[in-house]
Amino acid sequence: MDATIRRMSLLRRPPGLLVLCAVVFAGLGSGAYFYRTKAFEVRDGILKRLEAAPSDPDEQLTAWLEFGEPMIQHRLTQLSFGPGAHWLVTHTADGPGGKEIWGIPMEGPRPAYFERDGLTVRIHLPAPVLLHHGVLHGDNADRIPHHPDGISAREAEARAKELSEWFLERVLSALPEDIAGARGEIVIGELPLETPGDR
Repeated sequence: MDATIRRMSLLRRPPGLLVLCAVVFAGLGSGAYFYRTKAFEVRDGILKRLEAAPSDPDEQLTAWLEFGEPMIQHRLTQLSFGPGAHWLVTHTADGPGGKEIWGIPMEGPRPAYFERDGLTVRIHLPAPVLLHHGVLHGDNADRIPHHPDGISAREAEARAKELSEWFLERVLSALPEDIAGARGEIVIGELPLETPGDR
C-alpha cells in the first residue's frame, strides 16, 4: 500500500531534476529537428540565389548598387561631428565673426550623389563651406585641425576626401574584390554629369 502511494505521489509531483532533464532534452531535440528539416531548405534557397546572380560585371554592379548605395549613404551620415552638428568637419579657422567651422553638411538620408561611369562608381560630395561660427565641443573636437588663417579650397577638399576615403575604406576596397574591374572613388566639389535634382 505504501509503495503504491509513493508511486502515485511521484506521478503527481515528479522530482525537479527529472523535470529539468526532460525540458533540456525537449529543447535539444526540437532544435535538432528544426535544423534537420530547415537546413536543406535554407541551403537550396542560397544555391538558387547564387545561380540567379548575374555573371556580367555590368549587371553585377547594378545589383551591388541596389544594396551598396543605401549602405554607403547611411555610413556617410555617421561621419557627422555629433548631435546638432551634422557635418563632416574639415578644419576650423579664425575669422572676423569668431572661430569658423568648415566642412560638408551631412544632413538628410542621402548626403552624397552617386554617378556611374561604366564600372566606376563616383560618390560626389559638395565642396567644404563655412558651416558655423563657434567652438567645437566633445570627444572629437581635439581631432579637428585648427588653421588660424584658414586653408585653401583645394586643401579643404583634399582633407574631406581623405576623411571620406578613410571612413569608407572597407566598402571601397571590397567593390573590386566583389566585381572584377569595378572601382569606387570619392569626388569632392566637382559637379557630376547630372545634377542632384535629376535623381
